[in-house]
Amino acid sequence: MDVHRCRFVPFQPSAINAIAFSHPKARSSKHTALARLAIGRANGDIEIWNPSNGAWHQEQIIRGGKDRSIDGLVWVNESDQDLGDGRVVVGKSRLFSIGYTSTVTEWDLEKGKPKRHASGQHGDIWCIAAQPSGPSDKATPNWAVQEPQTSNKLIAGTIDGELVMYSIEDDDLRFQRVVVRSPTKKAQMVSIAFQSRKVVIVGCSDSTIRAYDITKGHLLRRMTLGSDLIGGSKEIIVWSVQCLPGVTLCPGIQPASCAFGMARHTHRRSVFRATSKTF
Repeated sequence: MDVHRCRFVPFQPSAINAIAFSHPKARSSKHTALARLAIGRANGDIEIWNPSNGAWHQEQIIRGGKDRSIDGLVWVNESDQDLGDGRVVVGKSRLFSIGYTSTVTEWDLEKGKPKRHASGQHGDIWCIAAQPSGPSDKATPNWAVQEPQTSNKLIAGTIDGELVMYSIEDDDLRFQRVVVRSPTKKAQMVSIAFQSRKVVIVGCSDSTIRAYDITKGHLLRRMTLGSDLIGGSKEIIVWSVQCLPGVTLCPGIQPASCAFGMARHTHRRSVFRATSKTF
């Protein structure tokens, strides 16, 4: 009788630092078929998953470089092209990443390697978001058809408390300008989300959530989460923010809790504490 030995090797996957969907809201079956999930890991790898029909399939792994990590991911979808007679060419998707450096990287998903890099005169980037698509901002006659504006800007928050803008127009990636300069470096920009094409909501390390006008660089609103409240924690970090209609949602703050704030009136509405140590 033959004896076969089998040994199981313990597999320790690298930590997941970032997750991003290419099409959170699919407008048609074509967009649903093209939807992908990107996962960024601490070892610098990027995984591309296909969620088609609920049968999740790992399509691709882009291996990271030595001593690199993926700490933020964002997709940008170009506008669809209408060819007439009901024929539509779906716009391509572009994937960008950050890794706690001052560099933004665009990835070539077909070749599985970086496509281009861009950086500017600013500190390490801690968060990044893509400007959402929307109606044209330019005044047009009533008889004219307004073409929707595509996402052509990336806004990033830095460890120095700055908001910086990167242009992705004309299939390029380049640093454009600093939108906001913090008078002090005590408040790091930790998380970011667009409320509209012109307004971003930023979660900071100083117990605040701030709203900025990216066209003028003005601070519009400021909401305090705990430092100015009786019995509040002295150190509350807003690890993530998400904008809902009429509400700014903070899914993850430190200590482990979830806070809802009214975006229009800039006050905290309610807080939900987590029962475990991790949130």
